[in-house]
Amino acid sequence: MLEQGLAMGVFSLFYLTQAIQARQPRPDIDLVYMYVDTDACPQPQYAGVSGFAKSARMENGTLRYKSVAIADLDTLADVALVDVAIDEFNAPEDIEVRYVNGLRWVHRLREIDQQQLTDSGLRLRQAGVYLITGGAGGIGLIIADYLARKHRGRLILIGRRELDERQRQRIDQLNQGQAEVIYRRTDISDAAQVETLVAETLERYDRIHGVIHAAGVIQDGLLASKRAEEFRAVLAPKVYGTYYLDRATKDCELDFFVLFSSLAGIGGNIGQTDYSYANAFMDNFVSWREGLRSRLQRQGQTIALDWPLWADGTMQVDAQTRARLVNTVGMLPLPADAGIEAFEQALAWHEINQLIVTYGDKSRIRASIQAKSIEGDAEAVLTRAGEAIEMQDSGGALDAQPRVGQQEAARQGMRDDNAQVQIHERLREIIAQALKLDVEELDPKEDLAKYGMDSIIVMELVRSINEAYGCSMTLGELMDGRSVDAIAELLLSQPAVKAAMQDPVAAPTLDADATGDVSSGPADKGSSSSADWPVSVEQERIWLVEQLSGNSSTLNVMSMGFELSGQIDLHAMQRTLGEIVRRHQVLRASFIMVEGVPMQRIASHLDAHLEVLDCRTDDGREMARRLVEEETSTAFDLTRAPLWRFKLLRSDDHEYVFLFSAHHIVFDALSVVLFLQELQALYSAFCQDKPSPLHEVRFQYSDFVQWQQKYLRGPRLRKALAFWEERLRGAPPLLEMPTDRPRPKTRTFVSAHEAFELSASLSQNLRLFSEQRNLTLFTTLIAGFNALLHQHSGVEDLIVGYLYSGRVIPEVESLLGCFAYPLVLRTDVSGNPKFEEIALRTHRTLLEASTEKVPFNKLVEHVVRGRTAEYNPIIQCVFTFMGEFGEISLPDVIVKPRPDLFQAPTEVDLAVRISLVNGRLQGDFSYQKDVFDANTISSLIADYQRILTQAVEKPDLGLNQLTDLTGVGAGKEFAPLRILANFTAEPVADSIRFWLQKLGLKYTLEFADYSQVFQELLAADRGPAKHAHAITVVLIRLEDATRFDTRALTDRERFVDKTRRFADDLVSAFKQSIERVGHPHILCITPASATIASASWHAAFLGDIEGLILSELAAIAGAYAISSEELQTLYPVADIDDRHGDKAGHVPYTPLAFMALGTMLMRRVYAITHPLYKVIVLDCDNTLWQGVCGEDGAKNVVITEEFRALQEFVVDLQHKGMLVCLCSKNSEADVLRVFEEHPEMG
Repeated sequence: MLEQGLAMGVFSLFYLTQAIQARQPRPDIDLVYMYVDTDACPQPQYAGVSGFAKSARMENGTLRYKSVAIADLDTLADVALVDVAIDEFNAPEDIEVRYVNGLRWVHRLREIDQQQLTDSGLRLRQAGVYLITGGAGGIGLIIADYLARKHRGRLILIGRRELDERQRQRIDQLNQGQAEVIYRRTDISDAAQVETLVAETLERYDRIHGVIHAAGVIQDGLLASKRAEEFRAVLAPKVYGTYYLDRATKDCELDFFVLFSSLAGIGGNIGQTDYSYANAFMDNFVSWREGLRSRLQRQGQTIALDWPLWADGTMQVDAQTRARLVNTVGMLPLPADAGIEAFEQALAWHEINQLIVTYGDKSRIRASIQAKSIEGDAEAVLTRAGEAIEMQDSGGALDAQPRVGQQEAARQGMRDDNAQVQIHERLREIIAQALKLDVEELDPKEDLAKYGMDSIIVMELVRSINEAYGCSMTLGELMDGRSVDAIAELLLSQPAVKAAMQDPVAAPTLDADATGDVSSGPADKGSSSSADWPVSVEQERIWLVEQLSGNSSTLNVMSMGFELSGQIDLHAMQRTLGEIVRRHQVLRASFIMVEGVPMQRIASHLDAHLEVLDCRTDDGREMARRLVEEETSTAFDLTRAPLWRFKLLRSDDHEYVFLFSAHHIVFDALSVVLFLQELQALYSAFCQDKPSPLHEVRFQYSDFVQWQQKYLRGPRLRKALAFWEERLRGAPPLLEMPTDRPRPKTRTFVSAHEAFELSASLSQNLRLFSEQRNLTLFTTLIAGFNALLHQHSGVEDLIVGYLYSGRVIPEVESLLGCFAYPLVLRTDVSGNPKFEEIALRTHRTLLEASTEKVPFNKLVEHVVRGRTAEYNPIIQCVFTFMGEFGEISLPDVIVKPRPDLFQAPTEVDLAVRISLVNGRLQGDFSYQKDVFDANTISSLIADYQRILTQAVEKPDLGLNQLTDLTGVGAGKEFAPLRILANFTAEPVADSIRFWLQKLGLKYTLEFADYSQVFQELLAADRGPAKHAHAITVVLIRLEDATRFDTRALTDRERFVDKTRRFADDLVSAFKQSIERVGHPHILCITPASATIASASWHAAFLGDIEGLILSELAAIAGAYAISSEELQTLYPVADIDDRHGDKAGHVPYTPLAFMALGTMLMRRVYAITHPLYKVIVLDCDNTLWQGVCGEDGAKNVVITEEFRALQEFVVDLQHKGMLVCLCSKNSEADVLRVFEEHPEMG
C-alpha cells in the first residue's frame, strides 16, 4: 500500500507540477490535494504532501498548493465534497487543512510552556540495545557517542556505505569503553535487508530496546528540473526506511521509536520538495504508529524530532548562508550538547510525540514562524535548546527591499531610448548587492554559481527583481538564468517589462501566448465576422472518415433522450433552443470544400425548429426507441446546416420524451452536459419572461480553431509528440481479440450497441472501493475494462483509448462543439496482478496520458507508419465515462435521463460508455458488426460485470484467477512461471516476457521475495502447486551461499563447509518440492563473478560443487538443469558483471547478461512444454518414392531429387536418435525389394 500511496500521492503531484511548470503558467495555479485520513486509519503517505506543497510554493509563487484531509466522508453528506474543494480554492493561505465531524481545522504550531510538561524520567537503559540508522553520519555518530559514553549502550550503527578510515577510528574509540558498537552496512530502503538486520540483532542480543532513525539524503534541486530517480532517492531512507524499520520491529518490546525529522517538513524549503515531503511523512507516521500502539499492535512511544541545521552534522552550509539564517530568522546551527539536551527532553516527555527544535534568538524565531504561518501537528512543541541568544544588528544583512527611489529609477530607465541597457545595468547592481560584490567584480557572462549563488540568494533576488520592475518572475525562471546576461534576457521577456518599455503609462498585461503553450490560451476576439473558417483537427478527422464511409454514413450521428413529466411551455422551449443555437456558432455550421480543403461555413442565423409528435395513441416508450433508431440511421448532409434535430414526443397529456440528435462534427459527449445546463437556465428564465441569465459567448469555436492552429506550430506539440513516439515504441498495432469472423479488408463502419445496467449495490461498492484507495470511479471502471480485455485476448500489453474532453484552455470549458478526442492508455497487466494493482497501473497511465495531450489525428500522423483499412490505428477499443447525470430542474417539469436512448455509433471495434444515473451505473457496449456478433457482446458485458463484482469482493484475487467468466477466450487461467533466486533476479523479466509472447506460451511470470529459495521450495501452501502446468525456476549463484558471512571470505574451511551444506540442502529441498507439487523444476547455476572466476581455488571448488549438484539432479524425475558452462557457451556475453548493481542491490549481472539468461531459461521452458517426437512413421508409396511398389514393381518406382531429399532427411533424423518406422498396404517383401533394388536409399 505504501508504493500505491506514493504513486497516487506525491509522485502524481511531482509529474503534474513538472508538466505545469514546463508550460510556464502566468496566472496562479490553485491545487487542492484531498485525501481520506481517519483517526482509525491515518495516511502518512498522503499527509506528507503538505511538505511537498510548502516547498513547491516557495520555489514558484504561482503554485498555490495545499492538502486537505477528510477525516470522515460520512460527515460531508450534507456538504458536497465539491463545495469543500471550492471553499478551499477560496482560502489559498491555509496550506494544511483537516475536516473533522463537519468542522474545518487548520494545522498551526502551538508553543507549550516546558514547565507544564511532566518529566517522566529518561527511557534510556544501561547497556540497552539500540539501532541507529545514519550511524556513520554526523548526527548519528553524535548520538552514538552519547549513548556509548553515558549509557554503555550496545549499539548497532547502520549505514549504506563502507566506513572510511576516520569513521572506523571513531567507532574503535567508542568500543574502548564499556560500550559495544557494531557497524552494519544495510540499505534500509530494502525490506529484506532490514528484516535480516533485525533478525541478526535479535539473535545476537535477544531484544532491541529502541530505534533511532537518523538516516537521510539530500539532493537539492528545483522541482522543474529534478529527475524522478533523484526524487525517489531522497524518499528512500526516510519514507521506505521508516516503514520497513517499523514493520521489522513490530513484535519487538521497544521503549521508543524515534524519528529524526527536519524543519523542512514543517515549513518547506527551496529545492527540497522531496526532502520536505519525506520529513512530513515521518512527522505524520508518528500518528499512524501511535494508533497501532494504542491498539496494542506496537510497543514503545513514537517520537518525531524536527531538527534544524546541526553545527556538527553531515549536512552543512557555508558561512554566508549561516549568516543569512541568523539575519533573516534569528536561527543558529544547533551545537551537539544542545542537541543531546533536546533528545533527552524528548524521551522524558511522554505526552508529546512531535517536537520542533530551534536554536538562536527565540523572539526572532517565533516572529518568523508566526509571520509565515508555518503549519504542523496541533500538539507540536516549539522548543529552544540552550539559552536564548541576543542577536545584535550587524549591518551585514541583505536589504532585499528596493527603495522606492530605486524602483522609480528603474522604471524611468525603461522610458529612455536605451531602456534595455538601463535594465541590464540596474539588474547587475541588484545581483552584485545580493552577492556582496562590487559591480565591477561581477562578469555579466559568468555563471553566478562561481560567486556563491545559492537558493537563499535566489529567493531574495526574485523578490527584489519583481518589486523593482513590477513583474512576476518565478524562482524556476531565475534559476534557469545562470548569468546576469541570461537573467536580463528573461527579464526583458516579462510581459510587464515589455509593456512598460512600449507604453510607460500602461498597466502591465499578459500577452496571448504565441508559442503554442496550452496553458496560456488565446485572446478573446468575440464572434468572427467571416462566414468561412478552417476546421479543427478533430473536425478534419471526422470529415475524412465521412468521406471514406460515404455521404449516407450515420457513423458520427449521436442521439439522446429525456423523459419530461409536467406542463411544458412549448413557446419557452422553442425560444430556449433558438437561443442556444444563436449563442453557439458551431451549431450554425456546415462543411464545404474550398480549393480542396475542408472549411466550416457559419450561417449568420438559423432557426431552431422543434418538431412535436403526438404519440398518445401509441406506446410512448417503444415509439421513442424506434425514433432513436431512425435518428441514428438517418444521415446528415455535412454541406447543409443544421447538423442537429430536435423532437418532442407527447406520450400522454403531461408526459413527453425529448429527443436530440446531432453530428459529432459539431457536438461531442461533454456538449451533452453543457447543453442541458444552458437549457435549464434559459428555459427557467423564459418561462418567467425574463431575459437570458447567461453571459454572452465571446470566444467562439472558430476562435478556438485559430488558437489550435497556432498551438500546432509551437514547441509544446513537438515535445508531446516526441514523448508519445517513445511511449508507443514497440506497441502492438492491433489488440487481437477473438472475433466472430475474419476482418474485412475494408471496414463498413456498420455498428450496433447493447445497453446494460449495474445493480445499485455493485455501483455503490465500486464507489466505496475507489474512495478507499483515493481513486476516481472512472479509474476503477477502466481498470475493469483492462481486465476484461486481457481475459478475452490474453494480451498483457494493452492499448486502450479514453475519450478526453479536449477543452484544454479555460475559454472553451463551457463551449459546445467538437473538442473531444481519444487519449492513449498503454497499460501493462503482466505478472498476474491483483485488481488493486491493475487499478494503480491504470491510474499511472491516466496521469501520463493527461500530461502530454495530443489531438489523436496528429498523433496518428506522427507515430503510425503505414495504415490499413482493416482496423483503426493505435486504438481499437475506447472507454468513455460520462460522469453523473444529476437531476435537471425545469419549472413544473421533472426531467429524467433515458440512458437507453443514448446512442452513438463507433468507428472502433469496441466502445464502452458508462454514466451514473440515480446512483446506478448504466451504459452500453457499441461494436462493429463486421467482427462481432451480438451474443459475443452479451458475453463481454456479463464478464465485465463479474469482473467488477469480484474486484470489489476479492480485491486480492489475481487477474488470472478470476472465475465464472463466460466470454470467448475467457476463463482460461494462465499457469504460473515462478522464479526463485538467491540474488535480485527481476531484471530477467523483460527477456522472459518477450519470449513468452513471441512463443505464445500461456504463462504468467511471478517472482518470489528476495533470497527466499528454501522458504519457497519447502512451503506447503505454495501458489504454483495449485496449477498442474506450473513451472518453478531456481536461479543460484553459488558464491552467494556465503554472501552475508564476512568470515567465510577469508576462512577457507568455513567457506567450504557452508557451501557444501548449501548444495546438499538445495538438492534436498529441490527433490522435496518436486515430490510434493509434481510440476517441472528448472535449476540454473549462473556464472560466477569475475572476482571469484579469477581466484583459481574458489573457481575450482565451486565448479566441483556445481558438478555434484547437477549429477544428483540428473537422477530426480521432473528436475531439469542448466549449467553455467552451457549458458555461457550457447549465449556468450563478454561482460556479465555489474559490480555497482551487485554492491548496491545484489543485482549481479549486466542487462545483456540478464537478456541471455532469460533466453536460455525460455529455451528450456519451451523444450519442456513442447517435447520432441521420438518416433516418425512414414508411408512408403508416393512418400518415399513415386509409385506403388506392389503394382508397379520394385524396379519401376521413381525416385526424383525431391524424394531423395526427404530420404536423406529421414536418415539424418535416425542418426540423431529418432525411431523411424515404415508402414505400407503392400507386403513386407515388396517393400524390402525396393530397398534391394535401390541401395542408395540406405
